[in-house]
Amino acid sequence: MPFEIGRIIFYADEDLAQGLFFSEIGFEAIRRLGFTESEIKEFLKNKPKTSFTDILTAFEGHILPSDYAKFLFQNDKSLADFLFTRGFGEKEFVGVISWVTDKECRATENERWWSRAALSRIPGIGKNWAYGETYILERYGEDLTESAAPIAASFAKSAEKAVSRLESVLSRGQGANAALVSDDESARTGVLAMLVGRIASGSIIPNLEHKRVFLLNPNLLVENSHDKISFEQNLTNVVLQAANAGNVILAIPYFSSFIKSAAALSSDVVAILEPYITSPSLHILALDSESDYHGFLSGRETFANNFELIVADGESGEGIILMLEAEAINLEKRSHVLISYPAILAISESVERYFDLRATSEKAKEILFESVPHAISAGRRIVLKEDVLALIEDKTGIPTGAPNAAEQGELLHLEELLHKRIVGQDEAVAAVADSLKRSRAGVRNPDKPIGTFLFLGPTGVGKTETAKALADIVFSSEEKMNRLDMSEYRDAFAMERLIGSFGTGRAGALSMMLREKPYGVLLLDEFEKTTSDIVNLFLRIFDEGVFTDSDGRKINAKNNIIIATSNAGSELIWDIIKSGSRLEDKKDEVIESIIKNGIFKPELLNRFDAVVLFHPLLGADLEKVAKMMIEKFGKRMRAQGIVVEATEGAIKYLVEKGTDPKFGARPMNRAIEDGVEKLLAEKIIEGKIKAGSKISFEADSEGRLQMIVL
Repeated sequence: MPFEIGRIIFYADEDLAQGLFFSEIGFEAIRRLGFTESEIKEFLKNKPKTSFTDILTAFEGHILPSDYAKFLFQNDKSLADFLFTRGFGEKEFVGVISWVTDKECRATENERWWSRAALSRIPGIGKNWAYGETYILERYGEDLTESAAPIAASFAKSAEKAVSRLESVLSRGQGANAALVSDDESARTGVLAMLVGRIASGSIIPNLEHKRVFLLNPNLLVENSHDKISFEQNLTNVVLQAANAGNVILAIPYFSSFIKSAAALSSDVVAILEPYITSPSLHILALDSESDYHGFLSGRETFANNFELIVADGESGEGIILMLEAEAINLEKRSHVLISYPAILAISESVERYFDLRATSEKAKEILFESVPHAISAGRRIVLKEDVLALIEDKTGIPTGAPNAAEQGELLHLEELLHKRIVGQDEAVAAVADSLKRSRAGVRNPDKPIGTFLFLGPTGVGKTETAKALADIVFSSEEKMNRLDMSEYRDAFAMERLIGSFGTGRAGALSMMLREKPYGVLLLDEFEKTTSDIVNLFLRIFDEGVFTDSDGRKINAKNNIIIATSNAGSELIWDIIKSGSRLEDKKDEVIESIIKNGIFKPELLNRFDAVVLFHPLLGADLEKVAKMMIEKFGKRMRAQGIVVEATEGAIKYLVEKGTDPKFGARPMNRAIEDGVEKLLAEKIIEGKIKAGSKISFEADSEGRLQMIVL
């Protein structure tokens, strides 16, 4: 039985929960869930006892912290109910117990100076005497092997594959150079740290035993060089000494920036390194971001031919949680503020859901550090989940946490609000409203977009207007809508223009849109006109909520409602309406026709949350559209101090002039421009209508539109 579990059971007496809460480990764990001491005492006073022997019988004396926590949660209903009052389940309870016991284990292990792990970190005497001197290297860099620290568990899982590849490359006889790239700096340094740790512990492959990893300080090298000649002399001395030493792996961080800084001195770093790149006596490890590698380094022939590309995957999921747990302990020592476990879980989930998917661990650290002053400003010495969610909402503008009273009212009456802008189309309004409600209630799949819809129907019936209304009502502004005319993306260069070009380094339209406006509506007009490659791209976005741009960066689309529109099936929809049938009853017929004609494939249609048919606008619907357009025009004129009204007769005139079954409500705009706006503009120019005037548009006895100044 582990010592830490023994410390808990020591206090158990006749009740396991009591043993947990009375022990130092258990009390800290419950505090990290945000419970106060008085809440814990009140719970223990009223709870029924749980048997001590049950757990020994279940595990036959071999109990891990996670086992103990699971057993307790599953067998002590009163404890589970107590945790449920704060929204905590088994995941949170097991996680916090594991975190605190692991922290205690590490603290105990660090005190055991006589352990093998501690003794192995003490540098040996004379182990480098067989190799050359490195005093210049030590001036411009750091010997990481001498200061190797234990690798955090968070790095081990994500770095394993990359560090194994790195070992393989560095063990070659010649050309043993690598480019270790990732947009997440922690991922790069994590792989490097794991490599150094393996060398220091003696668990590296034989060819790399006794190697020393020197991390060059490029900034120091540039700062100590006054001109091109002194810089090249200093850099040459560094690499020459590294090569002569015979056991050096030279790691150069921010390699692209180093090259650019040297170029400002009219010097070429790659040209200086070239004579040493193929030397078996020196290994060079270039560290850089993926974007800089693809956009700057990979195009240089010498570099591309002699450096093996190794991508270090950023931490995610469990790895980020473990990293945050380690960072939280250090942060607590400096700030004297406790970090709750729900806050750590909230950070881990949020960085992958709400932010650009580059450098997720760096973003997670940033949020962790900023959450401390946020909690202090609220008068607390503990960071809660609410602090994290409020901070993320401030940073992104994306609503997090439970909806407030105003948002609750908006969500519950969302259909009514949408119908103020959208005439008819009950199916479309209900579909998008339901999707938004599921999203804010937290019941949707967080790894997919908020909602994906295909709007089918004739032109001018409100497909685009629905998207605009969503952006305005739900996301606060029509500016939150990104729009792509997919008819412009059907040539050979369509994909490059959409996700970017590796060759030119130019960013793609879709990539830029989602980085600049990560939360809103993405409208894909005339979706049927794009290429099959782009359709396949969106299949992945619909499934996973992400895609990869030309630089290899993952772009987040999870916080978007994606609406694709199409006129496909319009003729059949018209025929159904003319026959007097209900369009809802013939939906399968319309979809089957679209598939049969090869417009959309079943696998695409099945990826949408809903395929929505839009009705043609007729009769009373067109009158509603005319009234809405006049009201919108009236709002514009009120800004100039002019009040505009329209009688029922004027509305009927506009409907008559602005009706074209093939184009829906669009001709209505022209009717208002040619009638209402033209008459008013002439009178304003003549000086007969000024600020403070009130105007009424009516139909005369012959049914013509006239304007009356009231």
